[in-house]
Amino acid sequence: MHELTALMVLQRSPNEGELDRADLESLSVRNLVTFEVLPCGKRRPRITAHGADWLAAVMRGR
Repeated sequence: MHELTALMVLQRSPNEGELDRADLESLSVRNLVTFEVLPCGKRRPRITAHGADWLAAVMRGR
C-alpha cells in the first residue's frame, strides 16, 4: 500500500523530496519508477510508462 501511495504522490508532485526510499527502490525493481540523475548528482524519481499504465489501471479499478 505504501508503494501505491508513493506512486500517486510522485505522479502529482514529481519534485517531492519526502518519498520513502524503500518504496521508491521497490517501485524501481518493478520497473514502475526510474531515477533521473541530475547534474548535481542527485537522483530524481520518475514514473515509467509501465508505472503510468499500472497506476491508471489501479485507479480505474477503484
